[in-house]
Amino acid sequence: MDVGFGSQSPLHPIPLEKGSDQVYSSVPGAEVRLVYRPIAPNTDQSQCLWVLETRNKSHPDWAGGYCFSELEWLPNDFDIINFRTSQAPQSWFTQRLVLVRTLVDEETRTKAIGMLILGGNVIERRIGEGKKEIVVDAKTEKERVTALSEWFGIVLRPDEERGITGLASEITSKGSV
Repeated sequence: MDVGFGSQSPLHPIPLEKGSDQVYSSVPGAEVRLVYRPIAPNTDQSQCLWVLETRNKSHPDWAGGYCFSELEWLPNDFDIINFRTSQAPQSWFTQRLVLVRTLVDEETRTKAIGMLILGGNVIERRIGEGKKEIVVDAKTEKERVTALSEWFGIVLRPDEERGITGLASEITSKGSV
C-alpha cells in the first residue's frame, strides 16, 4: 500500500502474488495492478521487481508508476530517502506544496468517487470521470491555510503557520508559489 503516490494510487492493499493479472479499481476511470517483472534499466533482465502499473481513460496502456524489491529495508534506508525527498533542492516536493485526498461515497465509504488535489495554491475537485472544478485559488498564504483546514482537515498551529515564511512553496505577495 502506498498512501502517497497521488491520484492513481491503489485504494486498498494489493497482495504480492507472482503471475497474477488482477486489476484493481483506483479513482474513477483509473485502474492499477502489481506485476513481477524486470524493468528496462536493469542490466540483468533476469532480475525482477514488483512494478505498480497504472492506466486510465486518457492513457489506456499500462504504464509503470514505481517499483520495489523484496529486500528488507532498515530504518536508515527510510531516513535517507525521506531526507532527500524533503530536503534536496532538486526535489519538487521542496518547491511546491502537493496534497491528494481520495473522496469516497458517503453510503459505503469504500468506493472512490473522486479526488481533491492541492497543487501549489489551487485546490481542484475531480468527481467521476472528467468532471473537474477549481474550489480554491488562494492568493495569499492565509487563504491557503484556511483552505487546508476546510478541505483537508489540516489545522496548522500558529508556529507552523509562521514556519511557512521564506519557504520556496510560500505564496508570495504576487499570488504565485
